[in-house]
Amino acid sequence: MGFFSYKVRDRQGRVREGVIEAAGEDRIIEKMGLQKLTVVHIHRLNAVESLCALVSSRIVHKEKIERDIAQGVLKPRQEISPRDALKELARRTRRRRGTDRTAIANFTRELAVLLKAGIPIDRALTIVAESESDNPEMKTLLINMKQDLQSGVPLVQAFSRHRAVFPSEYIGILKVGMETGKIAEALESLAEDLDREDRLYRRLRAALTYPAFVFGTAVTCNMAIFLYVFPQIASIFQGMKLNLPLCTKVMLFSLGTVRNQYFLAGAAAVLIIAYLQARYYFRTPVGRYNIGALKFLFPLIGSLNRKLFAEKLCRVLAMFYRYNIPISTTLLTVREIFDDPYLRDTIFDGVYEQVTAGVDLDVAFRCSPNIPRLVTTLTHVGIQTGDMTGSLSRAAQIFELEIDQTLQRLVVLIEPFIVSFLGFFILFAILSIFLPLYQVIANLGT
Repeated sequence: MGFFSYKVRDRQGRVREGVIEAAGEDRIIEKMGLQKLTVVHIHRLNAVESLCALVSSRIVHKEKIERDIAQGVLKPRQEISPRDALKELARRTRRRRGTDRTAIANFTRELAVLLKAGIPIDRALTIVAESESDNPEMKTLLINMKQDLQSGVPLVQAFSRHRAVFPSEYIGILKVGMETGKIAEALESLAEDLDREDRLYRRLRAALTYPAFVFGTAVTCNMAIFLYVFPQIASIFQGMKLNLPLCTKVMLFSLGTVRNQYFLAGAAAVLIIAYLQARYYFRTPVGRYNIGALKFLFPLIGSLNRKLFAEKLCRVLAMFYRYNIPISTTLLTVREIFDDPYLRDTIFDGVYEQVTAGVDLDVAFRCSPNIPRLVTTLTHVGIQTGDMTGSLSRAAQIFELEIDQTLQRLVVLIEPFIVSFLGFFILFAILSIFLPLYQVIANLGT
């Protein structure tokens, strides 16, 4: 994703200009074509130009706003009352929640049931869209997909136009279902996988909720001491000729720096520029490769990511073997599903080359350091017994249990670190206050 400046011409010959965020020039041309607009010029913005565009409020998705107003999702600005504004905020909140894994899993499951009943795909999308009365965004998405299908767009391409909602794994498995003629079964497998991922991420959030609450509460208390309690006492210290300890000098210097508006403005500008630059960098091929490498680098986080990858890989491979997809086609599809330059370079390219050269899959897996030994072992067992689906499914179940155990260990390690860090900060703040007070009391005694 990146920011692009564009110039287009409508059917009346009027020229429009603006800035838009998109995955590439092809996506912009496709989007403008759907709106009957002719692209005149497209230019990718760098980080500084993107910052200037944001600050000057040039990034305005006018076409989307006009379309939402026409469909009744939004109202014109001058017609919104305070009560309507609150309702609109609630609607937007529901819309943001509506495209989560649960909503997509429910839609996928309902679509699979309708297709199994023999209902055509466009009619099935209409039925599911009518049931999404509480989710306007999902309803609009399904209506757009139905219109794409009626205009002759293939099913996989209609889903691919909504990559923000349907990830690469979804599109890849759907494509396999279309090629094998088992689209309903593929959708059922996708719904189960989405439910499983949703349960996993819910456990992850639940595991990190308590440490995050403790950390947030402690930081709030420490900031209250630093910004409100310490300044009142610091004014007393500055009026006395005391030899202040180092911790108090550090606190005074930090307080003066934080209250300097020029420093705050400069720090905010640096953070914004750094954020935009990092965002741009990590969306480039080199940045994506480095992010993929970092996911497997750190000791505990790397182990967790490796198990998450292995669990997902085993489930996808098990489904493909269930449908008797050739191994070369399976590996190419899996390569597209994960869509990670680091995994593609370190795992999938090498495995594909070895398998196409006649090497068994377990031997090819053994050459990759990021594939756990359990995957290699159970793949070998599946090849020997002829039950690859069962072996890979069991491997996925084992990794799911190990992920839960890793999350528990992660929480056990995070809590002492948070307590130690915050305890040190509190001790530092207390010493900064009480050591000068001790000097004052000692001077009064003499």
